[in-house]
Amino acid sequence: MVWGLTQRNRLAIEKATLEQYFRLGVTWIDPRHETKVEVLLKSNSDKEYKLRIYIPADFPNSCPALVVVQPKILLLKNGSRLPEGSSPFHTLPDTDGFHRICHFHPNVWEQDTTLYKIFMKGRLWIEGYEAHLRTGKNMNEFLGEQKFSVPH
Repeated sequence: MVWGLTQRNRLAIEKATLEQYFRLGVTWIDPRHETKVEVLLKSNSDKEYKLRIYIPADFPNSCPALVVVQPKILLLKNGSRLPEGSSPFHTLPDTDGFHRICHFHPNVWEQDTTLYKIFMKGRLWIEGYEAHLRTGKNMNEFLGEQKFSVPH
């Protein structure tokens, strides 16, 4: 895919911001075709996770997908696989075999939302996931439900 000038300028700003705040590592994958960006981070319990954003061709006009790529498989406290498309666990159907995290509702997506903010929502999701592992409670109890209102 060929990015337009406005998109290239926006992605350059996004890149600088991510590199400033995610010092464990930022990796851009296939920046000229099906662009993805990954960040490595540590949870409060010092466990490493890698998150990936799939940047859509019309970025920033539509909501990007956010997935957990490391660890590849996430398990629940009871040992079963983290479910796809689960409101209690804030997941959507998997993307490329990776657990997809619900971060912003596409109907209320705003084009000024940054990749940094998406990754920070992913970071909060990770803490909710680890709280589930400690307690067995659904992640809703830690993350809550985002209330959506459709703009007029």
